[in-house]
Amino acid sequence: METGGDSLAAGIKNLIDDVGKGRISMTDEKAFEVGGNLAVTPGAVIFENELIQLIQYRPLTDEVSTRPLVMVPPAINKFYVFDLQPGNSFVRYAVEQGHTVFMVSWRNITADQGHLTWDDYLELGVMRAIDVAIAVTGADKANALGFCVGGMMLGCAAAVLAARGEDKIASLTFLTTMLDFSDAGEIGHAQFGGVLGWLLRVRAAGGYAVRWSFPPISRRAQDAGVRYFVVRSIDDVQNLEL
Repeated sequence: METGGDSLAAGIKNLIDDVGKGRISMTDEKAFEVGGNLAVTPGAVIFENELIQLIQYRPLTDEVSTRPLVMVPPAINKFYVFDLQPGNSFVRYAVEQGHTVFMVSWRNITADQGHLTWDDYLELGVMRAIDVAIAVTGADKANALGFCVGGMMLGCAAAVLAARGEDKIASLTFLTTMLDFSDAGEIGHAQFGGVLGWLLRVRAAGGYAVRWSFPPISRRAQDAGVRYFVVRSIDDVQNLEL
């Protein structure tokens, strides 16, 4: 009433725009430009494969730490969640402290990558990034930091490396990361047959649900063999649980 219907018209326009884009917009996307006022810490892509690009950031100090810092954001976010603007960029802060920072940038998955499993996210994503960072810097080990699902993948990768006897990680830092699913909290509400049934239908139809992926949240999901929920080892570690 106060706007004379203008707010309703604006809302309908936003709805139409979102339908056209196929997703819900949370902000004015035109207000941000990657490389302009977002993700402006100097760096370059030094490695890429089917799943990731690995960014190495330019040092901002005369001396740098011996060991690199590998950051793993969640696959459902962009790398610049850690590198917003200069005043609130975690990447820039870390580089200013003398860290050689490497950032995993996950590929936007399409149906062509529907064959990728959790193992691939560990092997081609997290572990490959750590290997490249160590090779580039000549360090003996790497420090690693993971956020949200990125932290879950990092935790799984660290467990697999430990099982293999590969001592490549000097320290682990987890931000907003759930590692113990015995008390899942609110996410436990997803442990019902409807969600599992939906996932099975997506899988049977040849779809991909990577953006919905979590480590095992229920035994029923494991028993059903839902690859995005089941953490399977790459070598001899079977049904690895966090």
